[in-house]
Amino acid sequence: MTSLVALALRWYVILTVGAIGAAHAGSDATLKNLETAYNGESNAQNKYLACARQADEEGYGAAASLFRAAARSNEILLNKKAAIIKKMGAVPKSDVRWPVVGTTWRNLDPSANQDEAGELNAYPEFIRQAQTDTNADAVRAFAYARDAEAQRSKLFAKAFGDLGHMKGKDRNYYVCAVSGYVMETSDASKCSDGKFETIK
Repeated sequence: MTSLVALALRWYVILTVGAIGAAHAGSDATLKNLETAYNGESNAQNKYLACARQADEEGYGAAASLFRAAARSNEILLNKKAAIIKKMGAVPKSDVRWPVVGTTWRNLDPSANQDEAGELNAYPEFIRQAQTDTNADAVRAFAYARDAEAQRSKLFAKAFGDLGHMKGKDRNYYVCAVSGYVMETSDASKCSDGKFETIK
């Protein structure tokens, strides 16, 4: 009888440790995805600020405003990732590199923004992994980033196709302080708490 109890306890320990290990592995996957997104958004923010300076130099004030709004959008998103990374017991780290910036026309060209397109394609898998790990914070942060990046791509493509109208003075763009979603006009339906930042 004693040997049966001992055997049962041994299997209980093995199964419990295995379950904890599997959960930890899943959590590690979501943490890695958060770190990947954090690094990408840190570099994107840096790039868009450089693109804004270039647009200002060329006299494309509205394009400069769009790039600044995109940079602020990324800042909001990366700060959310940083908070979750810290909550998971890690330290946010990024390898911010000197951005390659061309003319404003080139910087708005969708074909020149493949890095962001690649990250956008990665978000569905990041979300699935976070759902598997029951990490609601990460699911929400990845969903915000997916939607914000898709919207930025649309705005860049619109500006690229009508660059002449981006010439001259700067203009207002509106960035949701919660999700980083960028809009040409403030739309409460696109921002859960209605808190917008006006970026010029």
